[in-house]
Amino acid sequence: LQLGKVIVSPVYTVSGNVDMAVGNIDFDGDVLITGNVNAGFSVRASGSVTVNGVVEGAHIESGGDIVLKRGIQGADRGTLRAGGSIYALFIQRADAEAGVKVCADSIFHSQVRCEGTVELLSENGMLVGGVTDAGEGLASRTVGAQSGILTVVKIGASPKKRARYLELKESLESVRAGAERLDTALKSTVG
Repeated sequence: LQLGKVIVSPVYTVSGNVDMAVGNIDFDGDVLITGNVNAGFSVRASGSVTVNGVVEGAHIESGGDIVLKRGIQGADRGTLRAGGSIYALFIQRADAEAGVKVCADSIFHSQVRCEGTVELLSENGMLVGGVTDAGEGLASRTVGAQSGILTVVKIGASPKKRARYLELKESLESVRAGAERLDTALKSTVG
């Protein structure tokens, strides 16, 4: 109550897990989940999404931040999409995309795209395997592993701009090929 007005904060709280009893969530506001998000389920929010438990092979999409108090074990099918930042204890075998930054203790065998920075600054901070594409930079205690696991890091260009460039380049090649076919067809009909 503020100056005789009631303020309603749009927060949807799930007390427990997102599972068959709850189903998928699509909410205009913030979402707080006190348990886990089980494999195969999705959570969409126009605001932030906070999960106190573990996210399994699930899909989480947020207009704001995604905060995973534990982390995500994506099983190569879990996804995180945040308009803001992603904060997680760990990201493992998942596809994660953030508009601002990604902060985690560790990232293993994941596809990470971030317009800003990727930060793994804890005592155990490590990035192993997968592809990490950070528009502004990467800060990590350890990158890669002695076992020779391929770890790809791309820094310095916005992942969205890089993807758009590749898309336009492919389109240009297609137009050029079409122009060459037309030129050949015109020459054969005229000549």
